Amino acid sequence: MRRFMLLLVAILSCLNTQVFSQGTAINTTGNTPDASAILDVSSNAKGMLLPRMTQVERLAIPNPAEGLTVFQTDDGCFYYFRNGIWWRVCGIPDCTGFNFSVLAGITGPNPVYAGSTIALTSTVTGGSSPITFSWSGPSGFSSTTQNPVIAGAQPAMSGVYYVTINEGHGCTASSSINVGVCGTTVLAGSNSIVVVGSTLNLSATASNGTAPYNYSWTGPNGFSSTVQNPSISNAQTNNSGSYIVTVTDAGSCVAKDTASVTVSTCVTNDSVVFTYTGGSQSWTVPAGICGNVTFKVWGAQGGNGGGNGGYAEAKKIATSGDVYTIYVGGQTGFNGGGTGSSNKNGGGASDIRYGGSSLNDRIIVAGGGGARGGAGEGGAGGGGNSCSNGAGGAGGFYPGGVPHAGPGNPGTCTSGGSGGSSYGGWSGGGGGGGLTSGGGGSPSGGYGNAGTDGTFGTGGNRGFNTGYPTCDSGAGGGGGYYGGGGSADGQCAALGGGGGSSWASSSLSNMVFVGGVQTGDGRIVIRW
Repeated sequence: MRRFMLLLVAILSCLNTQVFSQGTAINTTGNTPDASAILDVSSNAKGMLLPRMTQVERLAIPNPAEGLTVFQTDDGCFYYFRNGIWWRVCGIPDCTGFNFSVLAGITGPNPVYAGSTIALTSTVTGGSSPITFSWSGPSGFSSTTQNPVIAGAQPAMSGVYYVTINEGHGCTASSSINVGVCGTTVLAGSNSIVVVGSTLNLSATASNGTAPYNYSWTGPNGFSSTVQNPSISNAQTNNSGSYIVTVTDAGSCVAKDTASVTVSTCVTNDSVVFTYTGGSQSWTVPAGICGNVTFKVWGAQGGNGGGNGGYAEAKKIATSGDVYTIYVGGQTGFNGGGTGSSNKNGGGASDIRYGGSSLNDRIIVAGGGGARGGAGEGGAGGGGNSCSNGAGGAGGFYPGGVPHAGPGNPGTCTSGGSGGSSYGGWSGGGGGGGLTSGGGGSPSGGYGNAGTDGTFGTGGNRGFNTGYPTCDSGAGGGGGYYGGGGSADGQCAALGGGGGSSWASSSLSNMVFVGGVQTGDGRIVIRW
């Protein structure tokens, strides 16, 4: 015991222990103890260790005093005894100066392109296991994976991605990365096909990116430009090829597109459309057209909701500078529709004329439909039937049939169809136009005049009812190569007029005829 006391005195002497009546000070400065402390230990370089033991050892302490304090090595917490029970104090770790950090990153280029993959990374330094990860980002993104992967990237996924990690001691670290997703697109275009000697115009339209956009073009013969919509004057055949535009937006997103250009001595893939005007129109074959042009021709529907107009199509070798005269038929009866009562004129034919403007100069005709009469439908404009070169239009009819009053007969490959029979107050329908003669008008049936026959280019007129002058039912025949017959008024109950025939000159090729397809006014499309 004497030896122990001597050793304790020696230790306290080395620590500059000051013993006073009010307490004991242990320090390296020589300061006296604080008046409130029985033991005052101070140091700026070392700490103080409390007794360290396991849980089993702590619980084995007999009759622990109130306030007894130890450090338990099992769980790394302090325990003090109070009111007959041990109290645990674990506290919050002080991570200041602790070597623990995370760096957020991305694998591959940033920004990424729409549709590709966003591969996020988190690089951890220090810390102890277990380490957990918590990611958050745009569009509600979240993940607990260290290196999450997002497939199918879209522009809405652009923004800041945050990662927070926790390590075994309870220390945390955070990092973030700003990821861009390129949705930039560009559409390249041109006025191709371009005729030699004319101007080649290129165009580029960028979208879905961040303005401003920078444009860069490359193309055949060393062509380059930084203009958005460059032009090449006096284009030649060696300017044909692929022109590539590259667009870079303010966010460094890049998009590309290609415009394929043909500079040719021939112009193709173009068209002109003619609609009803009530007068003649003209078309001059433009420079650069080579080979065939295609004529697509529709006749007008008959008045009062009558029969639909016919369709005719054919090809012809065109020569630049040639002039064609265009007639587009109307439901008013313009261009050959027969005259009917009130709004019951036959539909006008549509045709193209070459070398003059007379009916004999027509090279293709689409027949107009017959008007609907006061009691029955009009005949359709000419269609195919069994004729290889046009067809007669069908005559008028009445749904369900009428006793003793019949529909007109369709035209044939050789002649127009006859008008339908009339009986009493009912008048029959007009006959359809043929390829060599017009459709016949329907007889009067004893009440006024018969409908007139169709003629070359013109539909027949309705037959005026002298016995019932207030009747308003007779219908005109449709115009066509040969017109359809008109119907008589009858006793205020007339069937429809006949449809006109369609036709094309033998100088044309690849002919197509379809009956009864066009509603409303006619139209003509020329394509090359």
